[in-house]
Amino acid sequence: MLTTLLPRKTLNMKYLQRFIAFCKSLQNNNKNNNNIEKERPVRYVAKLEQTELISRMAAGVANEIRNPLTVISGYIQLLSLRDELSHLKNYLTAMEEAIKQTDCLIDDFLSIAQGKQVQLVMVDLNQVVLEVVPVLEAKARRINCQVKTDLAKDVPMLIDTKEIKQLVMIMAENGLEAMPKGGVLTIKTYVENGQAVLAICDEGEGIPPEVITKLGTPFLSTKEDGSGLGLAICQGIAARHEASIFFETGKQGTTFYIHFPLQIS
Repeated sequence: MLTTLLPRKTLNMKYLQRFIAFCKSLQNNNKNNNNIEKERPVRYVAKLEQTELISRMAAGVANEIRNPLTVISGYIQLLSLRDELSHLKNYLTAMEEAIKQTDCLIDDFLSIAQGKQVQLVMVDLNQVVLEVVPVLEAKARRINCQVKTDLAKDVPMLIDTKEIKQLVMIMAENGLEAMPKGGVLTIKTYVENGQAVLAICDEGEGIPPEVITKLGTPFLSTKEDGSGLGLAICQGIAARHEASIFFETGKQGTTFYIHFPLQIS
């Protein structure tokens, strides 16, 4: 069964708040009503509230954190140039790497933010996929996996290439990690019903039922060292491209489908 991961459109913060209020009122009006169809919109409330909270946090604290990090990084670089401190080079390098990791985490927060600006250019989706495949193949070889592609001839799209690369990398890496015993990760592109479709398929054991309803929730992770931001970032990227994410999962594996508006040249 095809399951949607998020609504099609990004909600303006003002309308997001109104929609949450509406869903809550709907929930109150239907406390004693067992009609599943009427209760369905209420399921989005918790996720929408979390998205709003993360968006506000990202916009509000990013600069407050980055400014002192920039100062610290600058002093570390100055100290690393002093000959009398050469014996501390390894420590200074480790500190610089830690700052870079923190900076990347801030980027992850900003990727979730609703109001992030995108730089759209006309490009073939296949080109973006092919640029990240070598990196994925290197990762796959280390865990006895393979990466295959099945790409349509022309899939013109108006996209932010950096963001779409990030989306492909996150979903593909999730697929590889779902196959600890080895397998094939397949990346497909095709056109269907006037939309460009990117499909990422793994041969893992599927997503556990108890996790399916929570997919995309910020900070939810089944990995010991996971940040829980991967799918939330993908949701933000998809929303900024007016795209929709769906998935199918079972014992034979999981496939994520990202449907984009097709640009006809």
